[in-house]
Amino acid sequence: MKNVTYYSQWESPALVRKIIRDEVSPQEDPLWKRSGAKSPEEYELWSSNMCGMACLKMIIKHKFDKVIPIITLGRRCMKFGGYKEKPNTVDGLYYPPFIRFINHEFGLKGRIASILTLNRIMKESAQGNYLIASVSYKIRNPNSIPATVGGHLVLMLGYDLEKKILLFHNPSGDTRENQEYAEISFEQFGRFFAGRGIVIEK
Repeated sequence: MKNVTYYSQWESPALVRKIIRDEVSPQEDPLWKRSGAKSPEEYELWSSNMCGMACLKMIIKHKFDKVIPIITLGRRCMKFGGYKEKPNTVDGLYYPPFIRFINHEFGLKGRIASILTLNRIMKESAQGNYLIASVSYKIRNPNSIPATVGGHLVLMLGYDLEKKILLFHNPSGDTRENQEYAEISFEQFGRFFAGRGIVIEK
């Protein structure tokens, strides 16, 4: 299992539950400036769609021991077409431009895994590669039944064959238990997993 520093897609992980329940606006996050946003409004615009950049931020910290603000990463990725800014949201992450972005900016070699299986996740993990998996955001509650799969990205960290569990960092987790080194059984993971993702070589 990789020992990777966790980053949420919001700057205050303890506020995530209130943010996703609309009890608190992202603009009220006292740490918003750490994101690289120029204003609380820009922070709100970007932060709800920064799961992919949170995964990248974790990878960059692990591989290069560098911390790059999450929205700074998002803006840089957008220049390559990885995101498209719309009136009230930021649309993305688009995989092909993202692959070009990480290669050009960080020398990272990534590939799109359009058909990704549990066995391949474990194989890539065993080889030391990074794997970003497309899942339902409801993965934060492994006992739930999602209406759809995909739409959210998590960073896979490893597995335990004996226990039949996967471990991952979830950028939109709303408790410590489902944020860092979250555990999910192989069977449960299949309910949330879209069968695709991005592999980034170690």
